Amino acid sequence: MQRVRGHSALNHDECGLLVEGFDSPPPMMLGHALPHYGWRVEEQGYAKEQDLLAYLVPPDVPPPRQLETLAKAVCRTRQGSRATARSFS
Repeated sequence: MQRVRGHSALNHDECGLLVEGFDSPPPMMLGHALPHYGWRVEEQGYAKEQDLLAYLVPPDVPPPRQLETLAKAVCRTRQGSRATARSFS
């Protein structure tokens, strides 16, 4: 075997294994492995390739202006496609 990838989320292409942050709920669209998974995988000879970070942002923080501009542009170009942009709050 030349390459192994995983753990993979089914809804997007991010692969990864949670190694810290078990004191918070799972972030949207990211896996939330059990604490012992990290050392068990390393025990088999695997090593980290890169970090994947998730940030906790309170829902009352307004989105960056550029993100709002992008969302409005997408909605304008996709008229009739049922694309909408809404706030989580």
